[in-house]
Amino acid sequence: MERASRVDRFWASMIDWWIFVSPLALVIPVRDGGSIEVQLSLALWLGALGYQLSLARRGQSIGKQLRGLRVVRSDGSTASVWRIVFWRNALLLPAQLTLVDAAFILRSDQRCLHDLVADTKVVTVSRRR
Repeated sequence: MERASRVDRFWASMIDWWIFVSPLALVIPVRDGGSIEVQLSLALWLGALGYQLSLARRGQSIGKQLRGLRVVRSDGSTASVWRIVFWRNALLLPAQLTLVDAAFILRSDQRCLHDLVADTKVVTVSRRR
């Protein structure tokens, strides 16, 4: 299995952002008596849940599927739902680690910090037609 390129991973992330997060931000009702911060937080959590369910189902989010990518274990075997949902995201809870996590993709093996923690990698697979 060929390692996914940084460019493909970036565009898969951008596609997922537009699918799972940005539409939710547009439908947040702004009205008196409701806190916009609470509504935004709820929308972002729902978007994250949709993304995780998509990724856990086959190791592919919608963005990864469109870019022909898949998350697998470092040995190429299928990654479990637990490994994908929990381990790949456990370190990302503190917002400060997001940039550190992303910077790890510059390593020679092109694995982000969450890939190292979860013992996963992103590989190229054939795209659906």
